[in-house]
Amino acid sequence: RAGPPHAPVATARTRLLRAATSTTGVPPGSSDHLIARAVAARTGAEVAEVETVLARSLDATTDPSTNGKTALELITDLQQLTARLRGDAPRDAVPAVTS
Repeated sequence: RAGPPHAPVATARTRLLRAATSTTGVPPGSSDHLIARAVAARTGAEVAEVETVLARSLDATTDPSTNGKTALELITDLQQLTARLRGDAPRDAVPAVTS
């Protein structure tokens, strides 16, 4: 039986935040805005796109009613950003940032 969809979003978000602190030098616990700026500078993504993914993923981690489709989209976006930070994905692999 699968757990709640918001739990894997929290895991993917945590992985992105750890990757951001280890690859960009942003201190742990920094604001999402500062993290988004650092991730964007490192990956070539738009700051607004990264901020949107971070904001939506934070909302999803605290909302037990997050549905599976939304969770999957967010996890995919978070994983793409993490891979780009680590150099495991092409710079043109842009998150879907669906609303």
